[in-house]
Amino acid sequence: MKHTPGKWKAREVVHSYNNELVYTRIDSDNKTLGFAGVYCDDKKKISVEEAIANAKLIADAGNTTNKCGLLPSELLTQRDELLEGLQAIKNLLTNQKVLNVETLHKAIITLVDELSKKATE
Repeated sequence: MKHTPGKWKAREVVHSYNNELVYTRIDSDNKTLGFAGVYCDDKKKISVEEAIANAKLIADAGNTTNKCGLLPSELLTQRDELLEGLQAIKNLLTNQKVLNVETLHKAIITLVDELSKKATE
């Protein structure tokens, strides 16, 4: 996926249609990347403030991707895999069936290597 590098920032509201559709400018390096158009519908109870917060969320997602090379959803998957790995390590450490330290050590090293490989794919 190709997207604009650099730090993204949600700016002021640049246009509002009867407080129903609010456009917030998103900049990078003082250049306009585009506009986040967010609906503010009284029926759905979305305020102008919430629409601006949504534009900031869009900018933050761009910044996150630029910093780590992953989409926020990919980071979530990675975090979940790492948490599962930590739980597996905890299970190895508390498992009464592991008879010696060498077996435990090898199992933990193997698991950490697998997690590291997944994290850098």
